[in-house]
Parts: sequence; structure tokens; C-alpha cells
Amino acid sequence: MSLPEKGTERVPIGRFRMVDNGVSPAAGEVLLVTRDSIVTTRLRAACIARGLRVVESEPELSSPPRLVAVDLGDPAALRSVPEWRRAWPDALLAGHLAMPDRDAWLAAEQGGFDLVVNQGAFVNAVMRRLDSPPVPSRRRYPLFATAEAAGRLGCLLRLADSPVGPLALFHIGQQFYAIADRCPHAGARLSHGELVGSVLTCPEHGSQFDVQTGERLRGPADESPRRFPLVEEGGQVYLLGDA
Repeated sequence: MSLPEKGTERVPIGRFRMVDNGVSPAAGEVLLVTRDSIVTTRLRAACIARGLRVVESEPELSSPPRLVAVDLGDPAALRSVPEWRRAWPDALLAGHLAMPDRDAWLAAEQGGFDLVVNQGAFVNAVMRRLDSPPVPSRRRYPLFATAEAAGRLGCLLRLADSPVGPLALFHIGQQFYAIADRCPHAGARLSHGELVGSVLTCPEHGSQFDVQTGERLRGPADESPRRFPLVEEGGQVYLLGDA
């Protein structure tokens, strides 16, 4: 993250000071956490054309930014995301990569970035998001590469600590399904149960659920485990959750 020049007072993140720079209030502010000349030149021009004020350090902000643009080659970027997300819950956190790197891409998305784009497409992708009408936001959390599911059925993934708690991902037919990995009866790990077709049997007390429909088929459980929406895109299965 850019640091203020020597002698400049640092304002803690989430607390803002109005800046009297003789410029009329803008349609919003953009924080650049990147020194990539290609990105900064194009992004600055696109933002100014839309009435957005562009700053390069947190103390320059006079309000929560609409966009935080980050070079994912900066090792400090991922460490800063939780702080940014707490301070600026409505900001678009967007990161760019100089070269395609699947591991870095997934790490950024898992770390909390809303948008990860290769360097050349970054500005256009960010502007499309900023120009779109606001919609209720849903975060996407990468779970599994679809290529890794080839020839495999049943429970593909068990997560003890996902954004929605314990989670189990199943591959049945040509579809993926995600449910809470906790039986609503007594909390057993459903991912350790027997799956026959789409019917999952709790390993402890025998409750049965249809993973595809979410229906409870047999007790002692009185209800089905919670199901979570998924989306497949770009060879990856994502969990959809609230921002």
C-alpha cells in the first residue's frame, strides 16, 4: 500500500478528513494501490472522465472509496483486504495480474477481492462494474476446479471452516451441490455419510436427505441441512454468499 510522504499525517483507515483542494466534489473516489504505469494511466483517465477523484494513499481520501485498485504482485495486498473490507464494505476491491496465474487468482478471490482480472483487461472490466446499476451484492468464493471433478462422483470437498461454516460439496450426475456439513439432528458430519444416488444417510443416526432437492426423507432429523447456491464459471465452481 502506498505510504504518505515523510512528515505527512497518516489518517487511520475508515476515518476521513475533508481535503480542501479547490476541486468540486467528485462522483466518488478511487484508491490506487498499484504502480503499474499501464493500469494507472488508463484507469486514471477513465475515472476522471466519470467524475471520479483518484488518490494514491489512504490519507488523501475524504470519503470511503468506490474502488480500490490493487496490483496483486504486491505481497502486502492480500494482508490488507480484511481491513479494507471492514472499513469500506461497499467498495469494489479489484486486483490485476501481470501474467495469468491460477493460484494467485484463486488466492485473491479467496482473500476477499470482488474482481480479479489480467492486466490488459483490467480497466475495461472495472469500468463495466462501476458503470452498472447497483444490485444487491453477492460474494463468490472459489471452491473447486471443474477439471478436478472429471470421473469423480459423490463428496468432492469437505471444508470445516468456509464462509458459511462447515460445508460439503457433492458431484451427482453433471451437477454440483453444496450443503451444510452438519446434520440438523445432532451435528454429525454428513460428508462422512453414505451417498446412494442422490440420497445421503447421516453416519450417526441414519437420517436421510436428498442432496439434489434438499428434501428430508427420513428422521430422526426434523429438517434438512441448509443448501447453498453455486455457480460454475471459467472452469471453477463458486459458492455464492452475501457480501
